[in-house]
Amino acid sequence: MKITILIKIIGIIIVGILNMNFMHANLSKSSVSIPLQLQEFIATMELEKQVLQGGAIAILSRGKVIYQDTFGYEKGKENPITPCTIFPLASVSKPVTAIALARLVQAGEINLNQLMNIPHLKHQVSWKHLLSHTTGYHFSGNYMAEKGVPRHELLSKLGNLKPSHKPGKDYFYSNTIFSLTEEALNLKKKTLSIILTSLNKAIGEQGAQTVEMNPKIKIAFPHNKARETKGVVTPPKPMPFPSHYPKVFPAAAGIFSSLNGLIEILKIQMGYRPNIISLKTAAQFAKPYIEAKYIENWKGKLRFPFLISRVESYYGLGWRIFKSKDHKGKYLIFHSGFIGGVRAFMGYIPCEDIGIIILVNQDTKFHMQQGINFWGCFLKTP
Repeated sequence: MKITILIKIIGIIIVGILNMNFMHANLSKSSVSIPLQLQEFIATMELEKQVLQGGAIAILSRGKVIYQDTFGYEKGKENPITPCTIFPLASVSKPVTAIALARLVQAGEINLNQLMNIPHLKHQVSWKHLLSHTTGYHFSGNYMAEKGVPRHELLSKLGNLKPSHKPGKDYFYSNTIFSLTEEALNLKKKTLSIILTSLNKAIGEQGAQTVEMNPKIKIAFPHNKARETKGVVTPPKPMPFPSHYPKVFPAAAGIFSSLNGLIEILKIQMGYRPNIISLKTAAQFAKPYIEAKYIENWKGKLRFPFLISRVESYYGLGWRIFKSKDHKGKYLIFHSGFIGGVRAFMGYIPCEDIGIIILVNQDTKFHMQQGINFWGCFLKTP
């Protein structure tokens, strides 16, 4: 018993020393202090990220960056990652698309409840149905996209299917269906590229781009896991750049952004860029629209600092939502993303007015695990 207590005391002292180090290194430009709940979390994250190929992390509180760090390299040991390095966002593309669409909602150019005749679907659906994965179709398309099947061929297969449910009644996560937001935009004589360019102009950053991006921009290339064989560690190796998803599902999994860009985008969602989108408009997208029990699929794959049975999972419009049955109002609004060799996480806790962004160019669970741990910091009993 005494040994256990001693180990805990030593651990607290080490965390305290790490806290002093990272606060000195990363908070010099911020006038906002780190919440007590996060100090140990950040110290632990600082240790765990050291084995990764590279990444970029930021924590925002009350509209200000209170912690920011970039580490590692874009490719192999070449070009240190910076806040301007562009990362593939994978499924974090969905909330970015949602925020770009929110500008059209605020301008009165689209009505989220408007029913539309979308090509390839046999019944009318609304923007809400497309953005919440509730069109009634059970069709993923991921496997075919990964095999190189082009978008037009994929959508033709979708067009031959019949819906399984009425719109709005059933949740089925689908990159293919979400990407039909592009067909819906075409009905308004707009494209994904147009609304992303408009968003970038508004925030003053290259916050969101598709595959037509400038080839001279520095990009974080994907890497596999580091491997250890008989005590010998093989460092992560660069992987082929993801090409299928960005071409087939741009709105759902093909957007690219830098840490600087995502910081401004998350500020919008948290209500700190009202000149771009009002908090009222942004909040429409982060409301639980349908219950979606995806958290059960992550059981055994991640360490949860709370009981999964006490958490309800929902999907909004381009955002996932966690609700704790034991902590009223402490929702986690987030989305994670992964494509081979790339990981991303963006989320926030509205009642705490705090959010986090994690970008990593390596196969790892780090992004999702740290996102869960971040929320868990605010679910602990004082």
